[in-house]
Amino acid sequence: MAGLVVALGVAPTALANLRAPVVIPVSPSAALAAPSIPLIVESEALSFVCGPDSCQVSARYEVTAAGPAVVRLEFILPTEAAVTATTNAERETVQVVPATPLRPEELRSLGVAERGAPGLFRADFQSALRAGPNTVTVRYSQPLGAEEVDYGYGKKKGRMVQRFRYELWPLREWTRSPEFRVKLAVAIERPAPGWWERTLGNPRSVTCLTSDTTAPVPAGRLEQRDGQLWYEAELGPSIPDRITCFIGDEKTDAEELMAGSQRFGSLGSDHHDGKIPPGIRGRSFAFPGPLGSDGWNRAAGATLVNKEPPTAQERAEELVRQFEARPGGGEFKRIARRAVAMGLLVRIYDPSAIHQKVSSLCGPATLLFDLASRDPISYVGYVTSLYEKGVGRIKDIEVVPGSDLKEYDPGDKVEASDWIGLASLRDSENYFFDYQDASDEFAGITLPGELEGWFKKVGYAEVVNDARVIVDQAEENIRRANTYFQRGFRVCLFIHSNMLSKSTESSGSATADHWVVQTTAASFGLTVLGGETKKTIALAIYTWGEGRRLVPQTGVLTLDDFLDNFYGFVAAKF
Repeated sequence: MAGLVVALGVAPTALANLRAPVVIPVSPSAALAAPSIPLIVESEALSFVCGPDSCQVSARYEVTAAGPAVVRLEFILPTEAAVTATTNAERETVQVVPATPLRPEELRSLGVAERGAPGLFRADFQSALRAGPNTVTVRYSQPLGAEEVDYGYGKKKGRMVQRFRYELWPLREWTRSPEFRVKLAVAIERPAPGWWERTLGNPRSVTCLTSDTTAPVPAGRLEQRDGQLWYEAELGPSIPDRITCFIGDEKTDAEELMAGSQRFGSLGSDHHDGKIPPGIRGRSFAFPGPLGSDGWNRAAGATLVNKEPPTAQERAEELVRQFEARPGGGEFKRIARRAVAMGLLVRIYDPSAIHQKVSSLCGPATLLFDLASRDPISYVGYVTSLYEKGVGRIKDIEVVPGSDLKEYDPGDKVEASDWIGLASLRDSENYFFDYQDASDEFAGITLPGELEGWFKKVGYAEVVNDARVIVDQAEENIRRANTYFQRGFRVCLFIHSNMLSKSTESSGSATADHWVVQTTAASFGLTVLGGETKKTIALAIYTWGEGRRLVPQTGVLTLDDFLDNFYGFVAAKF
Protein backbone atom coordinates (compact mmCIF):
# COMPACT_ATOMS: atom_id res chain seq x y z
CA MET A 1 0.00 0.00 0.00
CA ALA A 2 2.90 2.40 0.54
CA GLY A 3 3.37 2.64 -3.21
CA LEU A 4 -0.06 4.15 -3.47
CA VAL A 5 1.22 7.39 -1.95
CA VAL A 6 3.30 8.01 -5.04
CA ALA A 7 1.28 6.30 -7.73
CA LEU A 8 -2.14 7.40 -6.59
CA GLY A 9 -1.47 10.44 -4.46
CA VAL A 10 -4.02 12.56 -6.29
CA ALA A 11 -7.64 11.59 -6.70
CA PRO A 12 -8.74 11.85 -10.34
CA THR A 13 -12.08 13.33 -11.21
CA ALA A 14 -14.87 11.59 -13.08
CA LEU A 15 -17.38 13.87 -14.69
CA ALA A 16 -19.55 10.97 -15.65
CA ASN A 17 -22.95 12.61 -15.91
CA LEU A 18 -24.08 12.97 -19.48
CA ARG A 19 -24.51 16.51 -20.84
CA ALA A 20 -27.84 17.74 -22.12
CA PRO A 21 -27.98 16.48 -25.72
CA VAL A 22 -27.75 18.19 -29.10
CA VAL A 23 -30.66 16.66 -30.96
CA ILE A 24 -30.55 15.34 -34.54
CA PRO A 25 -34.18 14.60 -35.48
CA VAL A 26 -34.68 11.26 -37.27
CA SER A 27 -38.37 11.54 -38.17
CA PRO A 28 -39.14 12.36 -41.82
CA SER A 29 -41.20 15.29 -40.47
CA ALA A 30 -37.95 16.82 -39.20
CA ALA A 31 -38.69 20.27 -40.57
CA LEU A 32 -41.71 20.48 -38.26
CA ALA A 33 -40.00 19.09 -35.15
CA ALA A 34 -38.67 21.25 -32.34
CA PRO A 35 -34.94 21.96 -32.77
CA SER A 36 -34.29 20.38 -29.37
CA ILE A 37 -36.56 17.52 -28.42
CA PRO A 38 -37.49 17.70 -24.71
CA LEU A 39 -35.80 14.91 -22.78
CA ILE A 40 -36.60 14.14 -19.15
CA VAL A 41 -34.15 12.18 -17.03
CA GLU A 42 -36.12 10.05 -14.57
CA SER A 43 -33.26 8.57 -12.51
CA GLU A 44 -29.58 7.67 -12.41
CA ALA A 45 -28.35 4.39 -10.95
CA LEU A 46 -24.66 4.84 -10.19
CA SER A 47 -22.44 1.99 -9.00
CA PHE A 48 -18.71 1.68 -8.25
CA VAL A 49 -17.34 -1.83 -7.73
CA CYS A 50 -13.83 -1.20 -6.41
CA GLY A 51 -10.74 -3.36 -6.46
CA PRO A 52 -7.22 -2.63 -5.18
CA ASP A 53 -6.53 0.39 -7.39
CA SER A 54 -9.62 1.17 -9.50
CA CYS A 55 -13.41 0.93 -9.59
CA GLN A 56 -15.62 -0.39 -12.35
CA VAL A 57 -18.25 2.29 -12.88
CA SER A 58 -21.75 1.81 -14.24
CA ALA A 59 -24.03 4.84 -14.72
CA ARG A 60 -27.53 3.96 -15.89
CA TYR A 61 -29.92 6.74 -16.89
CA GLU A 62 -33.66 6.32 -17.38
CA VAL A 63 -34.64 8.94 -19.96
CA THR A 64 -38.03 9.82 -21.45
CA ALA A 65 -38.08 11.25 -24.99
CA ALA A 66 -41.03 13.06 -26.57
CA GLY A 67 -40.30 11.38 -29.90
CA PRO A 68 -37.73 9.20 -31.67
CA ALA A 69 -34.38 10.95 -32.08
CA VAL A 70 -30.65 10.43 -32.34
CA VAL A 71 -28.88 12.50 -29.67
CA ARG A 72 -25.22 13.12 -29.01
CA LEU A 73 -24.17 12.43 -25.41
CA GLU A 74 -20.83 12.97 -23.75
CA PHE A 75 -19.06 12.94 -20.39
CA ILE A 76 -15.61 13.50 -18.95
CA LEU A 77 -13.51 10.78 -17.33
CA PRO A 78 -9.92 10.52 -16.06
CA THR A 79 -8.73 7.65 -18.23
CA GLU A 80 -8.36 6.80 -21.90
CA ALA A 81 -9.42 3.22 -21.27
CA ALA A 82 -12.31 1.70 -23.19
CA VAL A 83 -15.81 3.01 -22.51
CA THR A 84 -18.94 0.95 -23.16
CA ALA A 85 -22.25 2.67 -23.92
CA THR A 86 -25.62 1.11 -24.68
CA THR A 87 -29.05 2.49 -25.50
CA ASN A 88 -31.90 0.12 -24.73
CA ALA A 89 -29.31 -2.69 -24.66
CA GLU A 90 -27.97 -1.78 -28.13
CA ARG A 91 -24.21 -1.13 -28.22
CA GLU A 92 -23.10 2.35 -29.31
CA THR A 93 -19.77 3.44 -30.78
CA VAL A 94 -17.86 5.58 -28.30
CA GLN A 95 -15.02 7.97 -29.10
CA VAL A 96 -12.60 8.93 -26.31
CA VAL A 97 -10.33 11.93 -26.89
CA PRO A 98 -8.35 14.30 -24.64
CA ALA A 99 -10.67 16.89 -23.05
CA THR A 100 -8.62 19.87 -24.18
CA PRO A 101 -9.49 22.58 -23.99
CA LEU A 102 -12.07 22.32 -21.23
CA ARG A 103 -15.26 24.26 -21.82
CA PRO A 104 -15.98 27.36 -19.71
CA GLU A 105 -18.63 25.62 -17.59
CA GLU A 106 -16.23 22.72 -16.98
CA LEU A 107 -13.44 25.06 -15.92
CA ARG A 108 -15.81 26.84 -13.53
CA SER A 109 -17.16 23.66 -11.98
CA LEU A 110 -14.07 21.43 -11.93
CA GLY A 111 -11.74 24.09 -10.52
CA VAL A 112 -7.95 24.03 -10.77
CA ALA A 113 -6.48 20.57 -11.25
CA GLU A 114 -4.10 19.24 -8.60
CA ARG A 115 -0.47 19.09 -9.65
CA GLY A 116 0.27 15.69 -11.14
CA ALA A 117 -3.39 14.80 -11.58
CA PRO A 118 -4.15 12.51 -14.53
CA GLY A 119 -5.36 14.23 -17.68
CA LEU A 120 -9.06 14.36 -18.46
CA PHE A 121 -10.68 12.70 -21.47
CA ARG A 122 -14.00 13.25 -23.19
CA ALA A 123 -16.16 10.31 -24.26
CA ASP A 124 -19.01 10.92 -26.69
CA PHE A 125 -21.43 8.79 -28.62
CA GLN A 126 -24.72 8.98 -30.48
CA SER A 127 -27.73 7.44 -28.77
CA ALA A 128 -30.77 6.33 -30.78
CA LEU A 129 -33.76 7.06 -28.55
CA ARG A 130 -37.30 5.89 -29.13
CA ALA A 131 -40.42 7.78 -28.10
CA GLY A 132 -41.15 7.22 -24.41
CA PRO A 133 -38.86 5.56 -21.84
CA ASN A 134 -35.26 4.69 -22.68
CA THR A 135 -32.29 3.27 -20.78
CA VAL A 136 -28.83 4.69 -21.50
CA THR A 137 -25.89 3.03 -19.73
CA VAL A 138 -22.18 3.87 -19.72
CA ARG A 139 -19.42 1.74 -18.18
CA TYR A 140 -15.75 2.52 -17.65
CA SER A 141 -12.88 2.15 -15.20
CA GLN A 142 -12.28 4.85 -12.54
CA PRO A 143 -8.75 4.95 -11.04
CA LEU A 144 -8.55 5.39 -7.29
CA GLY A 145 -6.56 8.12 -5.61
CA ALA A 146 -5.06 7.67 -2.17
CA GLU A 147 -3.75 9.69 0.73
CA GLU A 148 -1.81 8.75 3.80
CA VAL A 149 -3.37 9.83 7.10
CA ASP A 150 -2.42 9.48 10.78
CA TYR A 151 1.32 9.74 10.18
CA GLY A 152 4.00 11.82 11.85
CA TYR A 153 7.03 11.69 14.12
CA GLY A 154 7.62 8.28 15.67
CA LYS A 155 5.48 6.49 13.09
CA LYS A 156 7.01 4.57 10.23
CA LYS A 157 3.88 4.90 8.14
CA GLY A 158 0.31 6.05 8.43
CA ARG A 159 -2.91 4.54 7.17
CA MET A 160 -3.99 4.79 3.55
CA VAL A 161 -7.35 6.21 2.56
CA GLN A 162 -8.34 5.73 -1.07
CA ARG A 163 -10.83 7.99 -2.75
CA PHE A 164 -12.64 8.83 -5.94
CA ARG A 165 -14.70 11.82 -6.96
CA TYR A 166 -17.78 12.00 -9.15
CA GLU A 167 -19.22 15.22 -10.60
CA LEU A 168 -23.01 15.57 -10.47
CA TRP A 169 -23.48 19.19 -11.58
CA PRO A 170 -24.01 18.31 -15.27
CA LEU A 171 -27.40 16.88 -14.24
CA ARG A 172 -28.61 20.46 -13.80
CA GLU A 173 -28.52 20.88 -17.58
CA TRP A 174 -31.23 18.23 -17.89
CA THR A 175 -34.93 18.47 -17.20
CA ARG A 176 -35.39 16.15 -14.22
CA SER A 177 -38.65 14.46 -13.32
CA PRO A 178 -40.13 15.34 -9.90
CA GLU A 179 -39.16 11.86 -8.66
CA PHE A 180 -35.58 12.10 -9.90
CA ARG A 181 -33.03 10.48 -7.60
CA VAL A 182 -29.44 9.28 -7.88
CA LYS A 183 -29.15 5.79 -6.44
CA LEU A 184 -25.53 5.37 -5.37
CA ALA A 185 -23.87 2.03 -4.63
CA VAL A 186 -20.19 1.48 -3.76
CA ALA A 187 -18.72 -1.98 -3.21
CA ILE A 188 -15.25 -2.75 -1.82
CA GLU A 189 -13.46 -6.05 -1.37
CA ARG A 190 -13.77 -7.13 2.27
CA PRO A 191 -14.28 -10.62 3.70
CA ALA A 192 -16.89 -10.67 6.45
CA PRO A 193 -15.00 -9.80 9.68
CA GLY A 194 -15.19 -12.28 12.53
CA TRP A 195 -15.95 -11.49 16.18
CA TRP A 196 -12.30 -10.83 17.03
CA GLU A 197 -11.78 -8.33 14.20
CA ARG A 198 -15.10 -6.61 14.84
CA THR A 199 -14.31 -6.26 18.56
CA LEU A 200 -10.58 -5.57 18.67
CA GLY A 201 -9.56 -5.14 15.05
CA ASN A 202 -9.99 -2.41 12.50
CA PRO A 203 -11.87 -3.70 9.40
CA ARG A 204 -12.03 -1.78 6.13
CA SER A 205 -15.04 0.39 5.42
CA VAL A 206 -16.37 2.96 2.97
CA THR A 207 -18.35 6.19 3.16
CA CYS A 208 -19.17 9.13 0.90
CA LEU A 209 -19.47 12.89 1.39
CA THR A 210 -21.28 15.39 -0.80
CA SER A 211 -20.46 19.01 -1.59
CA ASP A 212 -23.66 20.09 0.20
CA THR A 213 -22.27 21.25 3.55
CA THR A 214 -25.79 21.57 5.01
CA ALA A 215 -26.12 17.76 4.79
CA PRO A 216 -22.64 16.46 3.93
CA VAL A 217 -23.35 12.76 4.41
CA PRO A 218 -26.22 11.32 2.35
CA ALA A 219 -28.64 8.92 3.99
CA GLY A 220 -27.07 5.51 3.46
CA ARG A 221 -26.35 2.09 4.88
CA LEU A 222 -23.58 -0.51 4.97
CA GLU A 223 -24.22 -4.18 4.25
CA GLN A 224 -21.87 -7.17 4.03
CA ARG A 225 -22.60 -9.37 1.01
CA ASP A 226 -20.36 -12.38 0.73
CA GLY A 227 -16.82 -11.05 0.15
CA GLN A 228 -17.86 -7.43 -0.42
CA LEU A 229 -18.98 -4.53 1.74
CA TRP A 230 -21.65 -2.41 0.06
CA TYR A 231 -22.45 1.23 0.79
CA GLU A 232 -25.78 2.42 -0.62
CA ALA A 233 -27.32 5.89 -0.54
CA GLU A 234 -29.90 7.95 -2.37
CA LEU A 235 -29.42 11.55 -3.46
CA GLY A 236 -32.30 13.86 -4.29
CA PRO A 237 -34.42 15.70 -5.02
CA SER A 238 -31.72 18.36 -4.47
CA ILE A 239 -28.54 17.30 -6.26
CA PRO A 240 -25.10 18.35 -4.91
CA ASP A 241 -22.30 19.44 -7.19
CA ARG A 242 -20.31 16.29 -6.49
CA ILE A 243 -19.68 13.33 -4.24
CA THR A 244 -16.34 12.03 -2.92
CA CYS A 245 -16.15 8.48 -1.59
CA PHE A 246 -13.47 7.20 0.79
CA ILE A 247 -12.19 3.67 1.32
CA GLY A 248 -10.22 3.15 4.51
CA ASP A 249 -10.56 1.59 7.93
CA GLU A 250 -13.06 2.36 10.66
CA LYS A 251 -10.54 4.45 12.60
CA THR A 252 -10.50 7.03 9.85
CA ASP A 253 -12.59 9.90 11.14
CA ALA A 254 -14.79 12.36 9.30
CA GLU A 255 -12.61 15.33 10.24
CA GLU A 256 -9.73 13.84 8.25
CA LEU A 257 -12.08 13.11 5.37
CA MET A 258 -13.45 16.65 5.33
CA ALA A 259 -9.95 18.11 5.37
CA GLY A 260 -8.79 15.75 2.65
CA SER A 261 -11.84 16.34 0.52
CA GLN A 262 -11.25 20.06 0.79
CA ARG A 263 -7.75 19.60 -0.59
CA PHE A 264 -9.04 17.57 -3.47
CA GLY A 265 -12.00 19.79 -4.19
CA SER A 266 -14.94 17.67 -3.06
CA LEU A 267 -16.04 20.26 -0.55
CA GLY A 268 -13.39 22.86 -1.17
CA SER A 269 -14.59 25.44 -3.67
CA ASP A 270 -15.14 29.13 -4.07
CA HIS A 271 -18.40 28.64 -2.13
CA HIS A 272 -16.91 26.68 0.78
CA ASP A 273 -14.94 28.30 3.57
CA GLY A 274 -13.04 25.12 4.44
CA LYS A 275 -14.30 25.00 8.03
CA ILE A 276 -15.10 21.60 9.47
CA PRO A 277 -18.59 21.39 10.97
CA PRO A 278 -17.91 20.93 14.71
CA GLY A 279 -20.26 17.97 15.16
CA ILE A 280 -18.26 15.95 12.65
CA ARG A 281 -15.00 16.13 14.61
CA GLY A 282 -13.93 12.72 15.77
CA ARG A 283 -16.81 10.88 14.08
CA SER A 284 -15.57 7.67 12.51
CA PHE A 285 -16.78 5.46 9.69
CA ALA A 286 -18.41 3.39 12.42
CA PHE A 287 -20.52 6.30 13.74
CA PRO A 288 -23.63 4.58 15.15
CA GLY A 289 -26.96 4.86 13.37
CA PRO A 290 -27.71 5.15 9.66
CA LEU A 291 -25.18 7.36 7.93
CA GLY A 292 -26.66 10.63 6.82
CA SER A 293 -29.74 10.40 9.04
CA ASP A 294 -31.33 13.62 10.24
CA GLY A 295 -29.72 13.04 13.63
CA TRP A 296 -26.28 12.71 12.05
CA ASN A 297 -26.67 15.90 10.07
CA ARG A 298 -27.94 17.78 13.12
CA ALA A 299 -24.93 16.50 15.05
CA ALA A 300 -22.69 17.71 12.25
CA GLY A 301 -24.04 21.22 12.79
CA ALA A 302 -22.98 22.18 9.28
CA THR A 303 -23.46 25.83 8.45
CA LEU A 304 -24.90 27.29 5.29
CA VAL A 305 -22.45 28.38 2.64
CA ASN A 306 -22.62 31.45 0.46
CA LYS A 307 -23.87 29.76 -2.69
CA GLU A 308 -25.00 31.68 -5.72
CA PRO A 309 -28.74 32.37 -5.52
CA PRO A 310 -30.92 30.03 -7.59
CA THR A 311 -31.98 31.19 -11.01
CA ALA A 312 -35.58 32.03 -11.81
CA GLN A 313 -35.85 28.71 -13.65
CA GLU A 314 -34.53 26.81 -10.62
CA ARG A 315 -37.01 28.56 -8.31
CA ALA A 316 -39.80 27.78 -10.77
CA GLU A 317 -38.67 24.15 -10.88
CA GLU A 318 -38.92 23.93 -7.10
CA LEU A 319 -42.50 25.27 -7.26
CA VAL A 320 -43.32 22.59 -9.84
CA ARG A 321 -41.87 19.86 -7.63
CA GLN A 322 -43.91 21.11 -4.66
CA PHE A 323 -47.02 21.18 -6.85
CA GLU A 324 -46.41 17.64 -8.11
CA ALA A 325 -45.91 16.33 -4.55
CA ARG A 326 -49.22 17.68 -3.26
CA PRO A 327 -51.95 15.03 -3.01
CA GLY A 328 -55.22 14.91 -4.90
CA GLY A 329 -56.52 15.98 -8.26
CA GLY A 330 -57.49 19.40 -9.49
CA GLU A 331 -60.20 21.44 -11.17
CA PHE A 332 -59.38 19.90 -14.55
CA LYS A 333 -60.91 16.54 -13.73
CA ARG A 334 -59.55 14.60 -16.69
CA ILE A 335 -55.95 15.79 -16.47
CA ALA A 336 -53.48 14.16 -14.06
CA ARG A 337 -51.41 16.35 -11.75
CA ARG A 338 -48.20 14.59 -12.79
CA ALA A 339 -48.89 15.27 -16.47
CA VAL A 340 -49.12 19.00 -15.73
CA ALA A 341 -45.90 18.91 -13.69
CA MET A 342 -43.97 17.07 -16.39
CA GLY A 343 -45.07 19.59 -19.00
CA LEU A 344 -44.12 22.56 -16.83
CA LEU A 345 -40.66 21.14 -16.09
CA VAL A 346 -39.90 21.14 -19.80
CA ARG A 347 -41.37 24.58 -20.48
CA ILE A 348 -39.65 26.56 -17.72
CA TYR A 349 -36.32 25.67 -19.32
CA ASP A 350 -37.56 25.67 -22.93
CA PRO A 351 -40.55 28.02 -23.34
CA SER A 352 -40.66 27.25 -27.06
CA ALA A 353 -42.03 23.81 -26.12
CA ILE A 354 -45.40 25.54 -25.55
CA HIS A 355 -47.39 24.14 -28.48
CA GLN A 356 -50.96 24.85 -29.56
CA LYS A 357 -50.83 21.78 -31.84
CA VAL A 358 -54.23 21.27 -33.56
CA SER A 359 -55.94 24.05 -31.61
CA SER A 360 -56.41 27.65 -32.74
CA LEU A 361 -54.67 29.04 -29.65
CA CYS A 362 -51.75 30.85 -31.31
CA GLY A 363 -52.66 34.17 -29.65
CA PRO A 364 -52.50 32.82 -26.09
CA ALA A 365 -49.38 30.84 -27.08
CA THR A 366 -47.54 34.07 -27.95
CA LEU A 367 -48.43 35.57 -24.55
CA LEU A 368 -47.46 32.47 -22.54
CA PHE A 369 -44.24 32.02 -24.55
CA ASP A 370 -43.38 35.56 -23.51
CA LEU A 371 -44.38 34.96 -19.87
CA ALA A 372 -42.46 31.67 -19.54
CA SER A 373 -39.37 33.23 -21.15
CA ARG A 374 -39.46 36.40 -19.05
CA ASP A 375 -40.94 35.24 -15.73
CA PRO A 376 -41.03 31.43 -15.33
CA ILE A 377 -42.13 31.74 -11.69
CA SER A 378 -45.30 33.65 -12.63
CA TYR A 379 -45.88 31.22 -15.51
CA VAL A 380 -45.77 28.23 -13.14
CA GLY A 381 -47.96 30.02 -10.60
CA TYR A 382 -50.53 30.82 -13.29
CA VAL A 383 -50.87 27.23 -14.57
CA THR A 384 -50.75 25.51 -11.16
CA SER A 385 -53.31 27.91 -9.69
CA LEU A 386 -55.65 27.19 -12.60
CA TYR A 387 -55.25 23.46 -12.01
CA GLU A 388 -55.72 23.54 -8.24
CA LYS A 389 -58.17 26.44 -7.81
CA GLY A 390 -59.79 26.96 -11.20
CA VAL A 391 -58.58 30.58 -11.19
CA GLY A 392 -55.29 31.98 -12.50
CA ARG A 393 -53.77 35.42 -12.79
CA ILE A 394 -51.19 36.99 -15.06
CA LYS A 395 -50.63 40.41 -13.50
CA ASP A 396 -53.94 42.23 -14.20
CA ILE A 397 -55.47 39.44 -16.29
CA GLU A 398 -57.73 37.23 -14.17
CA VAL A 399 -58.45 33.94 -15.90
CA VAL A 400 -61.52 31.90 -14.93
CA PRO A 401 -62.22 29.07 -17.40
CA GLY A 402 -65.71 27.63 -17.79
CA SER A 403 -66.82 24.26 -16.50
CA ASP A 404 -67.04 22.72 -20.00
CA LEU A 405 -63.37 23.47 -20.65
CA LYS A 406 -62.33 22.03 -17.27
CA GLU A 407 -64.23 18.82 -18.04
CA TYR A 408 -62.59 18.41 -21.47
CA ASP A 409 -59.90 15.78 -22.03
CA PRO A 410 -57.34 17.16 -24.54
CA GLY A 411 -55.73 13.72 -24.88
CA ASP A 412 -52.89 13.98 -27.38
CA LYS A 413 -54.43 16.96 -29.18
CA VAL A 414 -52.78 19.50 -26.87
CA GLU A 415 -50.26 18.83 -24.06
CA ALA A 416 -51.82 19.02 -20.57
CA SER A 417 -50.07 22.13 -19.20
CA ASP A 418 -50.53 23.93 -22.54
CA TRP A 419 -54.25 23.14 -22.61
CA ILE A 420 -54.74 24.51 -19.11
CA GLY A 421 -52.73 27.69 -19.71
CA LEU A 422 -53.73 28.47 -23.31
CA ALA A 423 -57.35 27.34 -23.48
CA SER A 424 -58.23 28.85 -20.10
CA LEU A 425 -56.94 32.26 -21.19
CA ARG A 426 -58.85 32.08 -24.46
CA ASP A 427 -62.09 30.88 -22.84
CA SER A 428 -61.96 33.42 -20.01
CA GLU A 429 -61.34 36.37 -22.36
CA ASN A 430 -64.18 35.47 -24.76
CA TYR A 431 -67.33 37.55 -24.25
CA PHE A 432 -69.71 35.75 -26.60
CA PHE A 433 -68.23 32.36 -27.51
CA ASP A 434 -67.16 29.50 -25.21
CA TYR A 435 -63.84 27.87 -25.96
CA GLN A 436 -64.21 24.30 -24.72
CA ASP A 437 -62.73 22.00 -27.35
CA ALA A 438 -59.43 21.90 -29.26
CA SER A 439 -61.40 22.03 -32.52
CA ASP A 440 -63.16 25.33 -31.67
CA GLU A 441 -61.53 27.46 -34.37
CA PHE A 442 -63.65 30.62 -34.37
CA ALA A 443 -63.79 30.88 -30.56
CA GLY A 444 -59.99 30.59 -30.51
CA ILE A 445 -59.28 33.65 -32.66
CA THR A 446 -57.20 36.44 -31.06
CA LEU A 447 -57.53 39.83 -32.71
CA PRO A 448 -54.69 42.40 -32.71
CA GLY A 449 -56.45 44.75 -30.29
CA GLU A 450 -56.92 41.91 -27.83
CA LEU A 451 -53.25 40.90 -27.92
CA GLU A 452 -52.34 44.57 -27.44
CA GLY A 453 -54.62 44.67 -24.38
CA TRP A 454 -53.06 41.54 -22.89
CA PHE A 455 -49.57 42.98 -23.12
CA LYS A 456 -50.71 46.16 -21.43
CA LYS A 457 -52.44 44.22 -18.63
CA VAL A 458 -49.33 42.15 -17.88
CA GLY A 459 -47.28 45.30 -17.35
CA TYR A 460 -45.68 46.30 -20.64
CA ALA A 461 -45.20 50.07 -20.58
CA GLU A 462 -44.91 50.57 -24.35
CA VAL A 463 -47.15 48.60 -26.72
CA VAL A 464 -47.40 49.24 -30.46
CA ASN A 465 -50.25 47.73 -32.49
CA ASP A 466 -49.86 48.01 -36.26
CA ALA A 467 -51.72 44.92 -37.44
CA ARG A 468 -54.95 44.28 -39.30
CA VAL A 469 -57.00 41.22 -40.12
CA ILE A 470 -57.45 41.92 -43.83
CA VAL A 471 -55.30 43.73 -46.43
CA ASP A 472 -51.66 42.71 -46.24
CA GLN A 473 -48.93 45.14 -45.24
CA ALA A 474 -46.18 46.99 -47.10
CA GLU A 475 -42.41 46.63 -46.76
CA GLU A 476 -42.21 49.57 -44.37
CA ASN A 477 -44.28 47.65 -41.82
CA ILE A 478 -42.01 44.60 -41.53
CA ARG A 479 -38.92 46.83 -41.49
CA ARG A 480 -40.42 48.80 -38.62
CA ALA A 481 -41.28 45.58 -36.77
CA ASN A 482 -37.68 44.47 -37.23
CA THR A 483 -36.43 47.78 -35.82
CA TYR A 484 -38.57 47.26 -32.72
CA PHE A 485 -37.13 43.75 -32.36
CA GLN A 486 -33.59 45.11 -32.52
CA ARG A 487 -34.52 47.65 -29.81
CA GLY A 488 -35.47 44.84 -27.42
CA PHE A 489 -39.23 44.72 -27.96
CA ARG A 490 -41.18 41.48 -27.92
CA VAL A 491 -42.52 41.41 -31.49
CA CYS A 492 -45.52 39.29 -32.49
CA LEU A 493 -46.18 38.98 -36.23
CA PHE A 494 -49.70 38.55 -37.63
CA ILE A 495 -49.45 36.29 -40.68
CA HIS A 496 -51.20 33.74 -42.83
CA SER A 497 -49.81 30.25 -42.24
CA ASN A 498 -49.06 29.89 -45.96
CA MET A 499 -45.77 31.55 -45.05
CA LEU A 500 -44.66 28.58 -42.95
CA SER A 501 -44.56 25.90 -45.65
CA LYS A 502 -42.31 25.76 -48.70
CA SER A 503 -45.17 24.50 -50.83
CA THR A 504 -47.46 27.45 -50.01
CA GLU A 505 -45.10 30.33 -49.17
CA SER A 506 -45.62 31.87 -52.61
CA SER A 507 -49.41 31.64 -52.38
CA GLY A 508 -51.16 34.84 -51.38
CA SER A 509 -53.97 35.11 -48.85
CA ALA A 510 -56.99 37.27 -48.11
CA THR A 511 -56.76 37.45 -44.33
CA ALA A 512 -54.45 36.65 -41.41
CA ASP A 513 -54.93 33.36 -39.54
CA HIS A 514 -51.90 32.95 -37.24
CA TRP A 515 -49.70 34.71 -34.65
CA VAL A 516 -45.95 34.00 -34.40
CA VAL A 517 -43.17 35.57 -32.30
CA GLN A 518 -40.04 36.94 -33.97
CA THR A 519 -36.94 35.32 -32.41
CA THR A 520 -34.13 36.59 -34.67
CA ALA A 521 -33.60 39.84 -36.54
CA ALA A 522 -34.79 39.73 -40.14
CA SER A 523 -32.18 39.90 -42.87
CA PHE A 524 -32.97 41.56 -46.20
CA GLY A 525 -31.18 40.76 -49.43
CA LEU A 526 -31.43 40.47 -53.19
CA THR A 527 -31.75 37.57 -55.60
CA VAL A 528 -32.28 37.11 -59.34
CA LEU A 529 -35.35 35.16 -60.42
CA GLY A 530 -36.28 34.82 -64.06
CA GLY A 531 -33.79 37.48 -64.98
CA GLU A 532 -35.36 39.96 -62.57
CA THR A 533 -33.77 41.23 -59.34
CA LYS A 534 -36.00 40.60 -56.33
CA LYS A 535 -35.77 41.63 -52.70
CA THR A 536 -35.62 38.73 -50.21
CA ILE A 537 -36.24 38.27 -46.49
CA ALA A 538 -35.22 35.64 -43.93
CA LEU A 539 -35.86 35.38 -40.19
CA ALA A 540 -36.66 32.90 -37.43
CA ILE A 541 -39.85 32.74 -35.38
CA TYR A 542 -41.48 30.91 -32.49
CA THR A 543 -44.50 28.86 -33.51
CA TRP A 544 -45.91 25.36 -33.11
CA GLY A 545 -43.43 24.33 -30.42
CA GLU A 546 -40.34 25.56 -32.30
CA GLY A 547 -38.33 28.47 -30.94
CA ARG A 548 -36.32 29.15 -34.08
CA ARG A 549 -38.39 28.00 -37.03
CA LEU A 550 -36.85 29.36 -40.21
CA VAL A 551 -38.76 31.48 -42.67
CA PRO A 552 -38.24 30.37 -45.37
CA GLN A 553 -37.70 26.71 -44.51
CA THR A 554 -35.29 26.30 -47.45
CA GLY A 555 -34.08 28.37 -50.36
CA VAL A 556 -35.05 32.03 -50.64
CA LEU A 557 -38.32 33.87 -50.00
CA THR A 558 -38.99 37.01 -51.96
CA LEU A 559 -40.15 40.00 -49.98
CA ASP A 560 -43.22 40.25 -52.22
CA ASP A 561 -44.27 36.70 -51.37
CA PHE A 562 -43.66 37.36 -47.66
CA LEU A 563 -45.77 40.53 -47.71
CA ASP A 564 -48.64 38.70 -49.45
CA ASN A 565 -49.06 36.74 -46.18
CA PHE A 566 -48.05 39.44 -43.68
CA TYR A 567 -50.64 41.54 -41.86
CA GLY A 568 -48.63 43.55 -39.36
CA PHE A 569 -47.30 43.26 -35.81
CA VAL A 570 -47.82 43.96 -32.13
CA ALA A 571 -44.63 44.98 -30.28
CA ALA A 572 -44.26 45.43 -26.51
CA LYS A 573 -41.51 46.51 -24.13
CA PHE A 574 -41.35 47.02 -20.35
